[in-house]
Amino acid sequence: MSTSAMPPGTIHIRNFLGEIRVRSEQTGGGLTVVEHTLPPGYIAMPLHTHQREAETTYVLEGTLWVQLGKRVTKLGPGQSIAKPAGVPHTYWNEGTRPARFLDMLTPGGLEPWYEEVATVIPARGEVEVGKVLEISRRYGLEFDMESLLDIMSRHQVVLA
Repeated sequence: MSTSAMPPGTIHIRNFLGEIRVRSEQTGGGLTVVEHTLPPGYIAMPLHTHQREAETTYVLEGTLWVQLGKRVTKLGPGQSIAKPAGVPHTYWNEGTRPARFLDMLTPGGLEPWYEEVATVIPARGEVEVGKVLEISRRYGLEFDMESLLDIMSRHQVVLA
């Protein structure tokens, strides 16, 4: 789907889809809610740490594996996990169906990060990792790029 055909609030980063359901300005800055869809066989991103936001993930459909610190948890529909600010985390889908889930971030305000990162990650081809890291630093996000290959190998997933 081309970016111009997407409804407002839809963020498409390769095979990782996000729909901004609640914008920070709707909550006085207190909350952002993003609904994600992650196809089977993909990891969303490397381990990363939010310096400002706590994040709660609630699974709507499918199965999602979440690494929080060193612990991996398998979540199904109706299950959730709280990810405090300052704790590295990521998620992937080892299942056979797409995983659909909500990420609720407090305080809100991370929507521009999704929007900016989506503009520098092409649908195909090389990602300018330096640009992604620079944008992320401005929003208080740190990535552990070395974690990606390890998780991909251990869980048989590829980067979305």
